[in-house]
Amino acid sequence: MLRKRMYSTVGLLLSLCLFTGIFQPVQAAFQWGDVDGDGKIGVGDARLILQYLVGKTALTPSQLAVADVDGDENVTIADARKVLQYLVDKVFSINPPLPLTVRVTIPEGKTLDEIAALLEKKRVCPATDFYAAVQNGDFFDYDFIRDLPESPGRGHRLEGYLFPDTYEFYTDSSAASAIRRMLNNFTNRIVPLRPILAESDRTIHDIVLMASIIEREVYSAADMKRVSRVLHNRLHNPAEFPRLQCDSTGEYVDKVNAAGYITLKDEDYNTYQRRGMPAGPISNPGLNALTAAVYPSEEASVISCYFFASDITTGITYFSKTYAEHVEICERYKIGVHQ
Repeated sequence: MLRKRMYSTVGLLLSLCLFTGIFQPVQAAFQWGDVDGDGKIGVGDARLILQYLVGKTALTPSQLAVADVDGDENVTIADARKVLQYLVDKVFSINPPLPLTVRVTIPEGKTLDEIAALLEKKRVCPATDFYAAVQNGDFFDYDFIRDLPESPGRGHRLEGYLFPDTYEFYTDSSAASAIRRMLNNFTNRIVPLRPILAESDRTIHDIVLMASIIEREVYSAADMKRVSRVLHNRLHNPAEFPRLQCDSTGEYVDKVNAAGYITLKDEDYNTYQRRGMPAGPISNPGLNALTAAVYPSEEASVISCYFFASDITTGITYFSKTYAEHVEICERYKIGVHQ
C-alpha cells in the first residue's frame, strides 16, 4: 500500500513537471537542487529526482549530494516537491540547513582516493577538484613536498602526507585549502622527529614510505615498532632479504586501480615482486606509525627478526627469526604463508 501511494505521488509530480510552461527555471543562489548541473534550478532537476526514485535513471554521488535539498541525507519525494515549490515561490530557499563548517574524521591509513571520496561526501570539495589540486597544485613551500625524489611508477604525488585527524572544514572549500590544512598538520606533527632525521641519512620521505606500510600491517603502537624492526632488518640485509614481502603493498595497487583515477603497476608497488621499498607511500600514516618508522623496537624478542605474521581474527602479531619458524607459526595459527 505504501509503495503504491509513493508511485502515485511520483506519477502526479512527474505529470506536473510536464507542464514546463508553468514553471520557468530561475537562477539558483546555491548549488543545492541543480541536479542536472546547468547552473539553474528548473523542472528538469525535479524530474531527475523523481526518475531516480522510480529507478529510471542513476545519479552520481555529486548529483545525489545536491539533490538532497532538505538536508536530511536522503533523496526522497520531499526533495522533488521542494524544488517545484521553490519554482512557484512557495518556499524562499532550498538551501538545506547545513552549518558553515563540517567535521570530517580521516582515520589513520586511509588512501588519498578514500580521502577524496570522503571530502566529496561531506561537501567539502568535489573529488575531481581534489585530484586536480593534488596533481597540479603548488605546494612547494612545504620542504617535504619540494624534496620529493623522482620515482618512476609512483602514483598520487601527495599520498602519505595528508595527515589523518579530525578537521573542521568549510563546506564548498577549495580543494587546495583543504589539502593545505592536512599538510600544515603534517608539518606540525613531525617537528619532534626532525632532529633525529637530521642526524641520520634518512629523509622525511623515507620515513613516510615505511610508516605508510607499517600503518596498514598492524594496529597497536607497540606492534608498529616491532614491524618497523623487521622492515629495517630486511632493508639492511638485501642480499638475503631483497624483498619486504608485505601484503599491504599489493592490496594498495588493487585499491587504487579500483578507484579508477590512476592506474598503478604491480611491479612498482607490490613488495613480493619489487626489491626494496615501493615506488611511493601506500597510505597516509598517523603519528604512531611515523614514530615507529623512526624508532624501531629494541626489544630482545624482535631485534633479530625478519618475519612477522598477523592473525586478523585475534589481532595478535607473531615475530620470527627464520623462515622455518615463520612457516610453523603460520601453520599453527592458520595464517597465510607466501613462498
